Amino acid sequence: MEEPGQLIGLSDLAKELKISRQTLSNVERKLKKYYPTIVSVDLLFREDELSKSKVFEWFLVNQLKAEFFWRDPYKNEVELILVDC
Repeated sequence: MEEPGQLIGLSDLAKELKISRQTLSNVERKLKKYYPTIVSVDLLFREDELSKSKVFEWFLVNQLKAEFFWRDPYKNEVELILVDC
């Protein structure tokens, strides 16, 4: 995956799954981010700062097993929220 941490939109996901957005929203109401188990080799070896930050975010999410992020109405985000079990 070239873009770990991208938001998964309900409309796009519903279209991909060939179900209605309403059906999908009955199951899940919060925005989700997708972090693959393995990051793209191409992304891993890029030298630009944006790519490095995406790889670092991917690494932290996978190592810490983070399941949540937070976003306010102005699209400011907290990338990782850890929950004690």
